[in-house]
Amino acid sequence: MTWKGYLAAVGAVALLMPAEAAYQPAGMDEFDSSARVTIDLRASGGPELSVTADGRTRIERGDPQDDPGDGRAVIDTEIVSMALRSVTPLGEIEIRENPARPSAGIIKQQEPGTDYPADSFFDVFVEVHTPLGVFHNKTAIRLNSVIDALPPFQAEYIPKETFVGVDLFNASGQKAGVIKHAAHFVGQKPSFSVAPAGSSGLRAADILDVPTAVRIPAEQLGLTAQNAPLDDVDGLSYGTAFINDAVMDMRFSVDPATVGAGGAVRIEASKGEAHGDEFMALKFNSNNTQILDENGDTAPPFPLVVNDDVDSLALPPASFVDPDGNGTPAREVYFTLTAGSPSLGTLGASPADILVTSGGATPTKFLEYDDLGLQETDDIDAFCMDARTKTVVYSLARNSTSLTGGLGPADLFIASPAPVSTLSVFAPASELGLLPEDNLNALKCIPGEVDHYPFVKGFVVLNEEPVALQGTATIHVGVGPNGEALTDSGHDGGIAEVMNVALTGESSEFGPVQVMRRVPEKYPHVRSGGSLSENTNLTPEVLDLCPFTPDGIGFFDLNLFLEFIIGQWTGLHHPNPIPLFGEVTYKPPLPDELLFTSGTTELFLEGGSPVGVVITDLIVALNGDLTPDKDVAMKTGSSVNSASYKRGVTADSIVAGFGTNLLSEPTPAPVNTMINAMRTADVGTTVVIRDSEGNESGGRVFAINQTQVNYLFGPDVALGPAIVTATREDGRTASTSVQVNEVAPGLYTANFSGTGVAAAFFLHVAADGTRTPGVLYDPSTLVSTPIDLGAGGDSVFLEMFGTGFRDGSQFSVTVGGMPVTVTAAEAHSEFFGLDQLNIGPLPRGLIGRGEVDIVFTVDGIAANTVTVNIK
Repeated sequence: MTWKGYLAAVGAVALLMPAEAAYQPAGMDEFDSSARVTIDLRASGGPELSVTADGRTRIERGDPQDDPGDGRAVIDTEIVSMALRSVTPLGEIEIRENPARPSAGIIKQQEPGTDYPADSFFDVFVEVHTPLGVFHNKTAIRLNSVIDALPPFQAEYIPKETFVGVDLFNASGQKAGVIKHAAHFVGQKPSFSVAPAGSSGLRAADILDVPTAVRIPAEQLGLTAQNAPLDDVDGLSYGTAFINDAVMDMRFSVDPATVGAGGAVRIEASKGEAHGDEFMALKFNSNNTQILDENGDTAPPFPLVVNDDVDSLALPPASFVDPDGNGTPAREVYFTLTAGSPSLGTLGASPADILVTSGGATPTKFLEYDDLGLQETDDIDAFCMDARTKTVVYSLARNSTSLTGGLGPADLFIASPAPVSTLSVFAPASELGLLPEDNLNALKCIPGEVDHYPFVKGFVVLNEEPVALQGTATIHVGVGPNGEALTDSGHDGGIAEVMNVALTGESSEFGPVQVMRRVPEKYPHVRSGGSLSENTNLTPEVLDLCPFTPDGIGFFDLNLFLEFIIGQWTGLHHPNPIPLFGEVTYKPPLPDELLFTSGTTELFLEGGSPVGVVITDLIVALNGDLTPDKDVAMKTGSSVNSASYKRGVTADSIVAGFGTNLLSEPTPAPVNTMINAMRTADVGTTVVIRDSEGNESGGRVFAINQTQVNYLFGPDVALGPAIVTATREDGRTASTSVQVNEVAPGLYTANFSGTGVAAAFFLHVAADGTRTPGVLYDPSTLVSTPIDLGAGGDSVFLEMFGTGFRDGSQFSVTVGGMPVTVTAAEAHSEFFGLDQLNIGPLPRGLIGRGEVDIVFTVDGIAANTVTVNIK
């Protein structure tokens, strides 16, 4: 949720902004972004790293408000999703928003009545995912910027004062490192090159940045000073794309002759401007949209002049490969040169070869034309690539020899993985909203998320002998940068690919055992892939996993191709994949969430001969321990409002916490019932809350089972971040953090899920004063019951229950979009932490509407939406 109560928190009165202001109402902004961070991990046995991490960021904005102190419009903001990735000498690092500590901020006019420029800041809390562990900061990093648009475009957020650094801590609360420098660049910032002869005068072999400037000169791609002014970089990639046959987010540009079959390409082409723009399309969806415009009149600008032709694109930005900005790439740059570039002769290369360079060295061939199923006379016009798997998606220039049989320069082809022997269509022109005769001139593909599992345990049963395994794994999950689905399977989720498996063990019968991924680079068509998908489609386009949704159960399905070394046997393999699956509530899975298979898998030598070793079971715990006596664990950011399941709680409220092994002895006792939510449970596990002022108090436990505990935040808990610690009867503990706010409203529902019909009573008052009470749902089915509003003189009132809103000062309710009077919003007289909301009478304009939403707002903060059925 956003901090829409920001002004109230500092004693100001929240008023609507004057009508003449142009700020848009509350909503979401999503954009490409990058962070430059210096992280000292020596306290954890690692190095000090200068990291440039790139990805997508999503910001939630509140409605504009007017500051009565100076009349300047103010907007409350929060970073609700961020996934920035970088490849470092330590391995891949990802910087994510901290789900337990909201990164909130504001946007404020510099002058009353003038929207831009505007001052903006965020108090940033992050999780830094590294091969050494996951670390977080407890002290906010305040980043400031002056912005000229919403969403911000090409704005850099930096510390305003001298930045002395903030400490990083591990999950146990121990200091693990220091963030010494931080800056966050938001807005589209692509790497690109242009075709020769544009009126801007830019060289066609230079890598450019936005705002348009040379970031990596051709000479630093290893091209000679003599050839650099005449060469033409035709395709560009940094090797980070996630390419799969499922739905993909692709960005592209076209050449001046392109007409377009529809969408933004056709509109811009009709104005003669499409070749200087960037467009987006999802595979299997022909509705392309515009991302960047050459002159900025219909989308954010590159900026270029109208007759400049965008000839190549890459994601992430050039800062990914040139983090210190000196123009020399420190990481690999992959590119192609167009036919006629003089460096092709110097290098002995074809325009269908993919070249690679770093550090200014002379380029070498990374993939040759025949690795991609091409001929030497072909010309790769655009490509994106996953360098780790040598998977390439590309288009060909108009004059390419291989464009026969109806294939054209707007079609996309795939080599997965290279080498391949034949041309394979990945997406025809029509799926990008292009005509067959159009020319796709530049291409970039969005990276997915990489989950590292530095501590993996498992068992493999070899000829009926269980062999314990331990090691590491890396899985690439294509859920998109903000958790959005990249599949079209009816349930949100994402494609997954196992990038690495390295497990070892010891067999009493055979000796040492090693298990690894069978690499597709060496053995084509043995990719270890699958999906991570949710069980219940709770929120469209979002991967709904716990702890923020009670029914957020996901399924991990993988088809593994493994290679074994068992004793003296090497290269043992299985021709058919081993299916590995399991139910998970978190991403990455928690310690006791297992992936397993059962069945028979026979192992063979490279020549195809069986060796008499049969696998009957394989069990894997990612990030976990398979021993029966597991430790208690609380999920990160798992303490939420027990009615709404939203992040952020308040004093004197009932909180739900999620974890594993919360009881020392398993019990099937239910938690999600109205009675269990508010009665004190007689259990061995206790909860202690340490607030932001260092005060500790016991959290009365109402109900508990192995994975959920409902408990009371007492009335004296201070505002700000608090630490919640659960202690089992055997003395084992687990902790997590939670943000304590002034209000955090939630309403209970009949099914205790936070959605659906309200857990509420109605009171029908007839014109003659007769009172008839009832409930809004059938107690046996939990399905809503239609409520009759009666004759003209009758009135119907609702009595609802929730938590987290008793300390509010301004309450509003709409039912079916119609305002309804709040007659009471206060603490319940009987149960600890329970709040009661009385509203009515219900407007007669609701008659016949059926199921309608009840929207309850407290001090500008919305509770979960519940429903009532009106007859």
